[in-house]
Amino acid sequence: MDALKDLASLDNVCLKPSALIKDVKAPSINGLDAGTAVYTSKEKAEKDGHFVCPATYVKDEKGKAIATCKGNRCKLCFIKGCKKPIAYLAH
Repeated sequence: MDALKDLASLDNVCLKPSALIKDVKAPSINGLDAGTAVYTSKEKAEKDGHFVCPATYVKDEKGKAIATCKGNRCKLCFIKGCKKPIAYLAH
């Protein structure tokens, strides 16, 4: 853990711990950015305090998924110092 925290202290490194089971809150580890998790519903993820990745649920006007960070104007996964846990919807 000390080595991971040293790595996370670098300006160009963002480490996010991940939950191992679906529908479980993202882990929070002191010294690392907020964690990530996979949820089966957007509502449950939001109830648990997560930001839900728009690339996993936002669709364009034709109903096609906009499964990119750029297409959704979101880069939260890559922002160092992020304290909000992120959820990805299972597919």
